[in-house]
Amino acid sequence: MKRQIIFYLLLVAATAGAFHISTTAVASQLHPDLLKGYLRSGVAASFNMEYQKAHSLIQKAIELDADNPIGYAYMTMVHLMAYEGTFDEKGRQAQQQSVLSYADGAVSRGKQRLAALPKDAQSYMAIAMARLAKARCALYEKKYLDMFSETAGAWDYIKKSEEFDPQNYDCYFLMGLFRYHIDHLPGPTRFLSFCFITGGDRRLGLEELETAANKGDLLKAAALAELSNDYLQFEQQADKALPIIQELKRTFPGNFNFSFALGHTLAEVRHFDEAYAVAGEIERCIRSATPPYSSLLQSRYDYLMGNILFAQGDYARSKDYLQRVLTDTSPASGRVRAAALVRMGMISDIYQERKQACQYYTASLEIGGDGAAQVHAKKYLDTPYTPPDGQRIF
Repeated sequence: MKRQIIFYLLLVAATAGAFHISTTAVASQLHPDLLKGYLRSGVAASFNMEYQKAHSLIQKAIELDADNPIGYAYMTMVHLMAYEGTFDEKGRQAQQQSVLSYADGAVSRGKQRLAALPKDAQSYMAIAMARLAKARCALYEKKYLDMFSETAGAWDYIKKSEEFDPQNYDCYFLMGLFRYHIDHLPGPTRFLSFCFITGGDRRLGLEELETAANKGDLLKAAALAELSNDYLQFEQQADKALPIIQELKRTFPGNFNFSFALGHTLAEVRHFDEAYAVAGEIERCIRSATPPYSSLLQSRYDYLMGNILFAQGDYARSKDYLQRVLTDTSPASGRVRAAALVRMGMISDIYQERKQACQYYTASLEIGGDGAAQVHAKKYLDTPYTPPDGQRIF
């Protein structure tokens, strides 16, 4: 690293007006806490859906050391979250291009640094994050071979980062993601993942996510969000998800994702008055277009209401809301539409309309993507859904 810095200083000294660049690069080496502070603040802003602020903060980290890949890696995270929080297709495409551009920057700079410092755990982490972001973009485009390639490459870099810095508990978030969700893949895909990436392990994956949620640093909030979703959607342990979601909503009040998650979780633990209160707050924000809320969130509100009514056993009224979700065919609503189709299938199974149920599950799978909807659609295609004993049918 010292040789790299000396060479860099000699190079920029020959270039007029380059003094500021060299001093900021050295500043990041002398004050690593300053760089991490920008990253931490940028991540917090992105979780609060303040994407322009997050971009500016991460950009300051990049300007401290333009050769450090970690700033570029976290910039991919900012723009990936902005992509998922953007509704118009033009805006989504712009965010996706930013993700890919910063990801390429992280990978190229990471490899350059590793050529000189082969045990630099931070560079391995940056490359892993960048490749996972590229895998996510490939998934959006349904380029599954590209997604598999990027994901397989990311795993190797994660393990190297953990090997050279075992106290970096953010690594456990990425490792837990892999192990937990590979365990939910269908047989052939799970076997390929075992051969080329790693084996799925639901229990170990959860433990690693819990470690990151308790001890993580820059990715602590991401680990908490993932853990709460896994408890709610896959583990059927809404009681464990609830306190995490409540804390995330308090910490990031500007993020409507945590409001929706709280409403769903309250419904699952049968706190229906509180669930309706959350839904009412969301509806008011949508109607008044309170930033970052938009009328384009209407289908997510309808799905929340359908879910609350489903949990109460009021299937007829639940279907009314779920059918409204299905009228929104925009690309941004694909995930909620897939989830609504699964719920419609479950209601059909309850009424012993098996043929109709299978049609809903199949339609959900055809939307593609990832997440609990795909897992549950496959499950209920094989075995019809049955409601818990004693659940009322209105």
